[in-house]
Amino acid sequence: MVPSPLRVAVIGLGVMGARHARAVAGHPDASLAAVVDVATVRDELAKELACVGFADFREVVGKVDAAIVAVPTALHGEIATRL
Repeated sequence: MVPSPLRVAVIGLGVMGARHARAVAGHPDASLAAVVDVATVRDELAKELACVGFADFREVVGKVDAAIVAVPTALHGEIATRL
C-alpha cells in the first residue's frame, strides 16, 4: 500500500513562507493543502499552486497533517500551540 502524501498548510506567505509553499507543492511525498495569509498574496499563491487559501490559521485545523508556521517569530508560539 502506498502511503498518502502528507497534507501540509503554510501559514504566513512572506518571502520565506512563499518559498516553503512552493517547495511543499513540488515535493513528491507532500500535498500543499492550504496557504494562510491576507487576501491578496493568499489568493494569488493559492491559484498558482492549486490549493485552498484561508484568512485565519484556525481554519486549517483538522484539514491538514502538518503546518509550516512562517509568521513573525513573536507569533510562532501562539499559532503553533493552537494548531
